[in-house]
Amino acid sequence: MPPDFTDEDTDTNQPRFGDEVHLGADELRRSVSRRIEDELGKSVFKSLQAIGTESLLVYLILISLKPILGNYHADPEGAKELIQKILPQKYSILERYLLEEVDKTDLVTSIKKAIERDNKPYRSVVEVFESLLIFTEVIPTLEELFCNKEWILKQVHDELRSWHNQGKFQRLDITIASEQMSSPSMLRGDLQVRISASKPTVVAGQEFSVFVVIHNPFEVPLVLYSVETQIPVEIVDIVEKQRRRTALLSNDPSLKRRKNNFLGDFFRSTVDQLRLDWKLASEPDNRIAQAVSATEIDRNRKPIDLNVTMQIENFQGGSATGALIERYQTLDIMIDSASPKHIDSILWRFEAFKRGVVPIVLQPGNSVVKQFIFRTRSWLFFTPLAHTLQIQVYYSVDNRDHSYTIPFDLTIQAEIRAVMIGAIVGSAVGGMARLLSDIKSNQNLGSPSAGILSILLAVILSAITVVSFARKSGTQQIVSVEDFWGGLFLGFLIGFLGQEFALNLITPKVGSPAPS
Repeated sequence: MPPDFTDEDTDTNQPRFGDEVHLGADELRRSVSRRIEDELGKSVFKSLQAIGTESLLVYLILISLKPILGNYHADPEGAKELIQKILPQKYSILERYLLEEVDKTDLVTSIKKAIERDNKPYRSVVEVFESLLIFTEVIPTLEELFCNKEWILKQVHDELRSWHNQGKFQRLDITIASEQMSSPSMLRGDLQVRISASKPTVVAGQEFSVFVVIHNPFEVPLVLYSVETQIPVEIVDIVEKQRRRTALLSNDPSLKRRKNNFLGDFFRSTVDQLRLDWKLASEPDNRIAQAVSATEIDRNRKPIDLNVTMQIENFQGGSATGALIERYQTLDIMIDSASPKHIDSILWRFEAFKRGVVPIVLQPGNSVVKQFIFRTRSWLFFTPLAHTLQIQVYYSVDNRDHSYTIPFDLTIQAEIRAVMIGAIVGSAVGGMARLLSDIKSNQNLGSPSAGILSILLAVILSAITVVSFARKSGTQQIVSVEDFWGGLFLGFLIGFLGQEFALNLITPKVGSPAPS
C-alpha cells in the first residue's frame, strides 16, 4: 500500500493532511501550495515514488483531494460546505465519489482508475478533478515555484497535452516561459485556402456558388469557427434569405394556410406569397454572408433559443469552460477563473452558435469545403459588376484565435435576355421616332402597315445584332452592349437609322481590318 502523506508532514504547526478540521477554501489552497513547495521543491522523483506513481497530474489531484477526504470524515457538514463552494453545480458528484467509489486505502489507484476510464460516469469525475485543480490554483503555483526548473513544467505540459487529445482536462494548460519567448505556435505560417466559383461565367439572375476549401497545414488540430465575407448591395445571400423565410413561416403560420380547393388555394397562396415577400423586403438584409458546409445547409432549421447565465469566481487569470449545447436548452455555467479576454471569447462563441456558427475540428492534413450561395437582386436592369470579395476565415490553433483574409475577384455579367429585351424596346421606340420624323418632313410614308412592318423589321434586326455581338468577337461595336440600357440604345439606333445600319454592324466590310 502506498505510504500515507499524513505520516510525512514535517511542520507540526500546520494541520496534518487527513486530519483537518473546519478546513476552509483558503486553508485548502495554502495546504496544497505548501505541499508542492515542500515536497516537489525538494525532490520530484522521491515525491512521486512515495505515492507509487510517475504522473505529476495524479500527484496534484491526490494532494488536492486528500485534505477534503480527511475533513469529510472529521467534519462532514463543514466538508459539504467546502465542496459546494468548490463545485456549486457538481458537488453531488464529488460527494458520491468520496463516499462510494474512492478506495481510502489506495487513493492513487482510485484516481488513476477514474481518469483513465472513458465511460460517462468517470468523465464526470474527471471534470470534478479538473475543477478542483483550478480551485486550488496548482497550475499558477507550479508556474511560480518552478520558473527556473522548466523540465517539471514541461512534464506537466506533456501530460496535459496527452489528456487533451482524449478530450479531458481541456481547461488546464501550463505556461512555459522559454516557449512563450520563442512563440513557435505564433509563427506557423499561413492557412491554406483555395477559392473558386461554380461557373466560369457568372450571369445575373442565376444562383451561383463560391467554394472555399480550407486545409489544415499545421501539425496540431485546427478549430474552424466561421468563413464570412461582406457582400455588395447588388448581391443577395440565398442561405440567409432561406433562414429568414423559414423563421417567418414558423412564427406566422397564416403565411402558409392549408389547401381547400384549386381556386381558393390559388388565391390564398398568391396573397400569402405577396405577404411573405413584403415581410422579407421590409427587413434589412444582412450584408455579411456566412459560408456553410454540406451538412449545414439546412433550409428548415429553426433559430436556436439559448439562454446562458455565468458565474465568475476570479477575474485574475485562468481558463474558461465550454459546454455541449443542445437546442432550446438553458445553460448555467460556472467559471472558476477567467480573465476579461476569456469572458469575451466565450460570450462571442455563444452568440456565434445562436447564429448557426458550429465549430469544425480539422486534424492535421484534413480539409473542409465551405460554400457561399449568391444571386443578384435583379436581372433585367442589372449593371455588370466587378467586385473583390474579402473572405475572412476565423479559426483557432493552440488555443489562440486567428483570422485570415484572402481576396477573390468576382465578375458578374448581365444576362443576354436582358440585353435583348432592351434592344427590342429600343428598336420599337427608334422605329416610331423614325416614323414621326418622316411625318414631320412630309415624306411619302405609304400605307400604315408599311410603318408597322418597318418597326417589326427593326425589332428583328436588333435581336439578331445582340446575338451577333454576344457570339462573335470580331464584330465592330460602336456602342458597349453589356446590359439592358446598352441594348436599349443599340435598338434605338437600329430602329431610327434603318436596316443598313444594322447590316453594317453585323457584317464587316470586305478588306477592312479586323478590329483589335
